[in-house]
Amino acid sequence: GGGPAVANGALQQGTISLTSGAASVMSAVMTAYTVYALISVLVEVLFACSESEQELQVRKALRSTHEIGTWCSTKILGKCVKRKTGYCMFNSPLARIMNEQARLQLNIPWGPPENPDCRGITLAEFQNLDMERVDLSEWTGMLAASGMLDMSSTNIESMTGVGSTLGRAQEDLYPRENAIDRNLNRLDGIDLEGLRNDAVNDFGMGVVQ
Repeated sequence: GGGPAVANGALQQGTISLTSGAASVMSAVMTAYTVYALISVLVEVLFACSESEQELQVRKALRSTHEIGTWCSTKILGKCVKRKTGYCMFNSPLARIMNEQARLQLNIPWGPPENPDCRGITLAEFQNLDMERVDLSEWTGMLAASGMLDMSSTNIESMTGVGSTLGRAQEDLYPRENAIDRNLNRLDGIDLEGLRNDAVNDFGMGVVQ
C-alpha cells in the first residue's frame, strides 16, 4: 500500500490502494451517482418551469387563481410519473371571487382540470345574479388585513356627512349633514299622524295599516 494521504492535517503525496471489494463498492456508487445525475438533468429538461408556470406561481401568491383539480400528465410504461394541477388565472383577487360566486350561484361548471373553462361571466349571466347572495367577505377581509379598509374610522358622518366626497361642490354654501340628520330635518314639522288619518279617511282602514 502507499503512504498516508493526510499527515498532521496536511495533504501529503502518495497513493491509496483499495481492496477489490472496496473498489467494487466505489464503482457501484459512482455508477449510481452518474445515473442519478443523468436523471436529474433529464427531469430538468423535460419538466423545467415555463413562463406560464412562473406566472401561475405569481398569481397564486396574489390569490388570483382558482384550483380546478389534478390529472396525470406523463406516463411511463403505464405508470403515472408526473401529475399536474389545473388552474384558472384572473387579473385580481376580486375578479376571481366574483367569478367563483357567479359560477356557484348560476351552476356554471369549470370544466376538466386538463382543459378548464376559464371564461368570464357574460352580461346576461351577470344580470341574472342575485347580488345579495354574492359573498365578498374574503375580499373585504383582504382589504382590512392590508390596511386598505380602515373600519375604525367608518361611521355615518364619514360616509354621508362632512367626511363624504358627495356634494363637495356645494360645501362652501352649507355644511353637509349626515343622512340621519338630513332625514330628521326633512320630517321636522310634518304631522305624520295627521297624514295617516287623512289617508285612512280617503282610502279606508283596510288599505292603510
